[in-house]
Amino acid sequence: MLIPFPDVIGVKRELEACFEEALGRLGWIVPAGNLIERPRETGHGDYACHAALRLAKSLKQPPLAIAETIVSNLPPVSGIERIAIEPPGFINLHLSQEALLCELARMMDLPHPYGHTPPGKIRVLVEFVSANPNGPLHIGHGRGAAFGDALARVLEATGSLVEREYYVNDAGRQMDILALSVWIRYREYLSRTTLDFPRAGYQGDYIRDLAQKLAGTEGPRFLRDDVQAALPPDTPDGDGPDRHVDARIALMKEALGAEDYAAVLDFARDQMLEIIRQDLLDFGVRYDRFYSERSLYAEGRVVQLMDLLAKRHETYTHDGALWFRASAHGDEKDRVLMRANGAYTYFAPDLA
Repeated sequence: MLIPFPDVIGVKRELEACFEEALGRLGWIVPAGNLIERPRETGHGDYACHAALRLAKSLKQPPLAIAETIVSNLPPVSGIERIAIEPPGFINLHLSQEALLCELARMMDLPHPYGHTPPGKIRVLVEFVSANPNGPLHIGHGRGAAFGDALARVLEATGSLVEREYYVNDAGRQMDILALSVWIRYREYLSRTTLDFPRAGYQGDYIRDLAQKLAGTEGPRFLRDDVQAALPPDTPDGDGPDRHVDARIALMKEALGAEDYAAVLDFARDQMLEIIRQDLLDFGVRYDRFYSERSLYAEGRVVQLMDLLAKRHETYTHDGALWFRASAHGDEKDRVLMRANGAYTYFAPDLA
């Protein structure tokens, strides 16, 4: 009667036991190393034994003769349809169809996917892609999504409790530039005029799409004239574009006021996140949560971190900036937490 193998590891163990019994009957020493292996080529069977080749020197016999002797002394082996001896002394084992069907039946009855380890207690957070929500995903993000999702699936298959996280970088200067870019295109769309657009603004057609959606949702609520002020020249070289766009952002905030500025920024961010979410879903990648960087500031966690590091004497001031003594903890250099202008670097919320 066929006794189905419990799994791939069980197949190998049962075959090893059979060959060890045959060698024991002959009084031959079991050679070191793997007694049973998977052949490199499928035409050579499902499993193979190389014992004859390893014993040829010590027994002073041809490997083929040794292989024939081993096979003739094998006990009954369940699930094997054919045993073939191939030059120079391989013993190739072919599983029967019945054994394969039994394995398929076992796979269907498993409480978890075949080849997977049941969930354990190890929790793993996999944060991947996390592209800034200031533009659509590109092919590089797609590669990151494929790699991150594959890694998460492998960890799940080995029993880890995996959470997939998209960290939303929505607290930095790039969000101000997004809000400014949308606001200028919004005013152009409603006024049917062409306005001066900063070199460092976001130039893509998606900005016009967001502006039209904003106009369709809010109407003329955010129409304002530019606050008149002298601006740094928007020259193409040096830091001209950055200085110019920063000045435009400051004027936009003054013109709109805090509430309406936040409304424009939140609208642009939420629309971009929805586009990103849908692209990832279409790509077959799902997330358990989207974690907002801004929430770290809203909950006071960044300020709490600064206080904690200061109490532990882990920070110092240099050239007006606040530095973290990262090199004391194995990093290659110290890291800036807060720039001289009072703006936090990405490193600060990452630590929080």
